[in-house]
Amino acid sequence: MKRKIIAFLLSFTVILGLFSFGCKREEKSVNAVVLVEFSDTETAFTKDDQTLLEGVFNGEESLDNFIEKNSNGNRGVESVFVGKVKIDKPIDYFMPKYEYNLFRGEYETVNEIGYDNRFLTDYGNVDLGGKQSVERFLREQKFLDLVTEKLSKYRFARGVEIENLTLIPCKLNRGVVENSLFWAHQSRVYSGSIESLSSVYYTGDKTGELSKIKLGNRSINSYIIMPYAFINSSEKVNITTLCHEYMHVLGAPDLYSYTNSSVDFVGEFDLLGNKETEIPNLSLSYIRYKMGWLDENEDILPISKSGEYILSPAEEGAGVVAYKITLPDYYEKGESFYVEYRNLGEGSLSSSNTEGLIVYRVSQTAGYTSSSGEIANSWKGNAYANEVYVYRFWREKLDGGYEERNSVTTSGICYATIGDKVGYTSFGSADGEVNAITYSDGTNSKITVTYGGKTADGKVKFSVDIPDWKGEISSEKIVSLTGGRNLLYFDRRSENCTAYVVYRDKKIANPSASKLISGKYGEPIVLNTTFLKADLPKADGYEKYVYVCYKEGETLSKVTSHYIAGVKNIPFVIIIIIALAVGVIVPTAVLKGVKFISKKRCKNE
Repeated sequence: MKRKIIAFLLSFTVILGLFSFGCKREEKSVNAVVLVEFSDTETAFTKDDQTLLEGVFNGEESLDNFIEKNSNGNRGVESVFVGKVKIDKPIDYFMPKYEYNLFRGEYETVNEIGYDNRFLTDYGNVDLGGKQSVERFLREQKFLDLVTEKLSKYRFARGVEIENLTLIPCKLNRGVVENSLFWAHQSRVYSGSIESLSSVYYTGDKTGELSKIKLGNRSINSYIIMPYAFINSSEKVNITTLCHEYMHVLGAPDLYSYTNSSVDFVGEFDLLGNKETEIPNLSLSYIRYKMGWLDENEDILPISKSGEYILSPAEEGAGVVAYKITLPDYYEKGESFYVEYRNLGEGSLSSSNTEGLIVYRVSQTAGYTSSSGEIANSWKGNAYANEVYVYRFWREKLDGGYEERNSVTTSGICYATIGDKVGYTSFGSADGEVNAITYSDGTNSKITVTYGGKTADGKVKFSVDIPDWKGEISSEKIVSLTGGRNLLYFDRRSENCTAYVVYRDKKIANPSASKLISGKYGEPIVLNTTFLKADLPKADGYEKYVYVCYKEGETLSKVTSHYIAGVKNIPFVIIIIIALAVGVIVPTAVLKGVKFISKKRCKNE
């Protein structure tokens, strides 16, 4: 009897392990905040400073409040103040060692104990076009090490995970060089060999491994360094930079060029542009859609025909906040055009008149490629400068002719908004180059957008003129992108239909359109084919079968099928057989083994 109980317990443990494998306990993610002082800190954090920071992260006009509004109520940020630490290094230890003298054309030492911030060739020679010394990176890792070491005994409650660690260095009593260690930025913890960084940094003869950094009993991945002066400068609180960096934590990209600061892609119309505003502005509707916070066919509607349309202000988060224009050549171009209404009056630079309609181009294919031309490893990515471009009215040159403006806003005036101001009531050109709504290759789409006035309930009317299409007809297909994403392109002949899509693990024999629509094969995804393409659920690595049919009025099309390659799915029957095998065969085998060993032992005795 005892042997049977032991065998049963062993098999029960195996079965429990199989069925519990993959079960995930629900966890709470927090933003852990640490205040940092230095061995030579002249002005430490006061109680007033700490109270102010509590409000900045969790108050009424806070990081949490902004993210909740920007995400359309989908999420917030719970910030937990872990504590205040004083590290045993002076501030200068984390400051650059050199400053480049433009007149002499050489670096000059300005801080003996600082880190090497020079740009060097692979042979160690100074070259402004070379790689940055790895010392800045290593000094930043050292900073993280010293801070978390002071909090090694800190314990988070069970189920709490760190989404991000925010380090707030105290008032530094000196200026901060752009892109230096104490310039506000978001990054991720790296644990690996220093040698493996040689493709990005000049590593010289530095070798060794970097250890995984932990805060108490929790691992850290994402972190933000946000000096106090970036939040409270001259007694003026501004959370714009903090909100910008936290959007990176959530996966949003920078929307400005890292190499050409004179080009302004989105200006004040997105927090992730390069314009700092007094109040953090919402992200563009496309970015909010990309983050999963707005839905196509609900918050964003398609336009493929000329006509008059009505928009709600993007700030309201209710109703239709954007229209997406997809011309039939979207198949070839991979680019679409958005129209949205921004009522930014008090939410941007006070001297800028930014209220009105804006039109912008989205190049989704650029959104999955890094600025250096490499394919990104995450579909949300970071810093794809040409992904989004807000159109702006051209200006007349002094020597005659016109040119496109580099900046959305200049001299306190916004040149991107379409409204009732004379000369700015319509944008686009059907036959010219000036103020044309162009593709990224400069080709004129020939679309025009015209302001139509406000409605009684605060919305805005506008009309769109879209040229008739005379190109070839494209057929239905699925295109796979990096990051496990798949795009379903609709048959252009079914452009004005409703598509029903079933995305499943199992193959259907002889699928029926009526059964597909009724949900017999699983809940169908209902889509408007005017968009010409749709994002399928992110692939999990297993093979998928996609079934599509169209409905126009009461007419149903035939069902078309597609296969997305992946790991073969194991039928449920096989899983049951395996479970039974584990539950019956394993205990029997264990019991027989015990009996055999016992019998042999008795025989030997």
